[in-house]
Amino acid sequence: MYVPFEEMPANSKVWLYPSVDFFDKELKSNIENDLKAFVTEWLSHQREVKGSSKILSKGIICLAADQTDFEVSGCSIDSSYRFIKDLELKYNLSLFERDLVFFETMNGAVGLIRIKEIETAFKNEDLCEDTPVFNLQAATVNQVKNAWIPLIDTPYSRFLPEVVENK
Repeated sequence: MYVPFEEMPANSKVWLYPSVDFFDKELKSNIENDLKAFVTEWLSHQREVKGSSKILSKGIICLAADQTDFEVSGCSIDSSYRFIKDLELKYNLSLFERDLVFFETMNGAVGLIRIKEIETAFKNEDLCEDTPVFNLQAATVNQVKNAWIPLIDTPYSRFLPEVVENK
């Protein structure tokens, strides 16, 4: 059963799938339609999953499941995984790379780099300690709603030059 993301309980479980490429308007619309169709039919042990989906920051697919009445488990998680793999094939995407960092640029746009590029981006002043980055380790709807946090407060901070780490 599809529920608008904004109406999901704060403690609902989320799964995040970051894309290497940002979605243009048409692709975003197509993916949103596919996501809604999947969530509408999503089952866990023959029970409808109260779920939602949302595209965040131009390239992060978010699936959410309300686990208030029952826990979403193995088979239903596997079906969502297969669905995301199907999206990859359908739209020629890469949604399982875990070394991506979404950040807010100086002009407020969303930027994307790989973790190994953090130190260089910092030295080039594309990033600073206070640069908002999206926490891809968010596990609940509430954490997703508060996912933009300063770089220095994230696990990514360990990739900053030592000068910053030893402050």
